[in-house]
Amino acid sequence: MSAGCVRDHSVRDWLTDPERSGPYWIDVSAQEQRLSNLAWREYQDGVNTMGRYCIIYAPSHFVAGQRRMELKTLLLDPEWIKAKIQIVGVVPVLADYGQALDVLSPKLRIEADLTDDPLTSALEMVQRALSLSSHVIAKDPEQFASQMVGRLASRDDRVEIRKFCERLKGHNARPWLLPIGHSLIPPGSALIRTLRGHSDTVRAVVLTPDGRRAISGSNDHTARVWDLDNGVALHVLGGFLTEVNVLAVTPDGRRTISASSEQFVLRIWDLESGRELHILRGHERGVQAVAVTAD
Repeated sequence: MSAGCVRDHSVRDWLTDPERSGPYWIDVSAQEQRLSNLAWREYQDGVNTMGRYCIIYAPSHFVAGQRRMELKTLLLDPEWIKAKIQIVGVVPVLADYGQALDVLSPKLRIEADLTDDPLTSALEMVQRALSLSSHVIAKDPEQFASQMVGRLASRDDRVEIRKFCERLKGHNARPWLLPIGHSLIPPGSALIRTLRGHSDTVRAVVLTPDGRRAISGSNDHTARVWDLDNGVALHVLGGFLTEVNVLAVTPDGRRTISASSEQFVLRIWDLESGRELHILRGHERGVQAVAVTAD
C-alpha cells in the first residue's frame, strides 16, 4: 500500500472504513469478540495457564466487546491481578480498573457506596485499595495479598469483598503476613495515594493548574514530576548541586522553575519532556522564592 492511499489517515483508519478499504475491511467489533472469546477460554482453563497476551490485554478486549460480566469476574480475581502485576506492574492494572469503571459506572459518586450493583461497587473498592498500596506493591509485588487484606478487612461486611479476601488467602504459595485486624487505612478514607521516590526529605511541592501533575523538590538534589492519576514519577529533574526547596509552575502548566537557597541559579524545565530549557544566572546568593506572572 502506498503512502498516497492512506494520506493523513492511519492504516487502522483505512482498514476499518469499509468504503475506503473495500475487500480489506476489518470488522473491529467482530475481532474484539473473537479476542474476548479467546481470553475468556484461557481464563476458564486457569490463570496459571493463560498466555502472556491474554493476561495483559483481556480487560481491554472485554471493555471493547462490552463483556461486562467477564470483566467484573476477571477484575475481582486476585490470582489474575497478581499475575498481571508480576508481568507489567501495578500501574497498568489500575488503568484496567479505570477503563472498566468508565464502562460499568460512568457517573461515579465520591462516597464509599458508589453504585447499587454489588460487583461494580466491589471493583471500585478494590481499585481504591490497590491505589492506596501501589507504592508498596510496585516495590515488592509479593506484598499484594498482605496489603489488600489489610486495607479491605474493614469492608468484609460486603459479600463480594469478603469473597475477594478469602480468595486472596487461598492463592499464596509462599509464606506471607496475614493481617488479623484493620491494620491499614481502608479505601474510602481521605488518603488517596502515597507517592514514593525521593531518598531524602521533601522540601517543596507545587501543582499544575489542571491538578493532574505535582512537582516536588527534595534534599536528595532532585525534583520529580508526578502523574497524580496513577502515582507514577514521569520525570526526575537532576543536575542540582544542593537541595531543591523553591518551585513554581507557569499558569499554562507547561513549565516549572526550580531553585535552591544554596545555589545561585534558577532552572526552567519543560514538564512534558522533563528537559531543562534554561538556566537563569545573576543572583549572588541562594534563591529564597520564585513567582511567575500571569502571562
